[in-house]
Amino acid sequence: MRSHIRELTTLADFALAEAFQRDEWGVPVQSVVPDHVLLTAQKNGGIVLGAFATGSAAGGGDAPMIAYLFSFIGREADGQFKHCSHQLAVAPAHRGQGIGTRMKLYQRELALAQGINLMTWTFDPLERRNALMNIHLLGGISATYLPNLYGPMQNGLPMALPSDRLLVRWELDEGRVRQRIASIHARRPMAQLVQQYRTAGAVLLNPPETDPSGGLLPRPCATPLAPLASTLLVAIPAQMRRIREQDHELALAWRLHIRAVLGGVCGAGYTITDMLADGEIGYYVLQQDGTRE
Repeated sequence: MRSHIRELTTLADFALAEAFQRDEWGVPVQSVVPDHVLLTAQKNGGIVLGAFATGSAAGGGDAPMIAYLFSFIGREADGQFKHCSHQLAVAPAHRGQGIGTRMKLYQRELALAQGINLMTWTFDPLERRNALMNIHLLGGISATYLPNLYGPMQNGLPMALPSDRLLVRWELDEGRVRQRIASIHARRPMAQLVQQYRTAGAVLLNPPETDPSGGLLPRPCATPLAPLASTLLVAIPAQMRRIREQDHELALAWRLHIRAVLGGVCGAGYTITDMLADGEIGYYVLQQDGTRE
């Protein structure tokens, strides 16, 4: 299905965005960014976007919103201005169509037009779909692991998990980012790339284990390897939501495992430069000393 993306500007737009947050995330009203805050942010350099199905009234009348994005201007510790990308959500029925990626690219264009060359945001390191978009497609990098950033969160699931996050840096006009965007529609053979890294000497720190009871859900390895190579791979499961729905103890085990492994190597001078997918596993690619591909 085709969709139309545009900036939100009217009171009706912002009311739709407020309702979208409640409907899609199932969060209590106190956790929703209210319409008046979105309006104020947009009028003062913030970016608030909505996506609507092509053929709808695109924000007028009863047109349904199918995706939403919100960012505001912030500053780095050294004083550099940036966009803090706070929220992005796509309605479940419209996921897998590239809408989230298109919204990020439009957001990038608007930020560059403001003279801002940096954007940051956080995401759950166990959400492979988000990692593929943020790191592999858009060319973001991360060297900062933030344990339990927002406190325990349920995200519409029965049991809460600690809200660990990776902090993404997106250098909007960097050559590497421009190259990734230019090839965004190319089909890269990810399984082959994983094997190429292994052949070139990359060390997979945490090969997932199978369930000894015969279950189909991958389990974190008991003893990760030491990070003794310039290029590392860190594995995550592809279906973390399914794991959370079926086995809370296993979900928590993955959370704490990735906190120890990925958080540890990020704290030891490695930078995440890519995310690759191979079957039911995702692989973070990390380069030592901030090396960027």
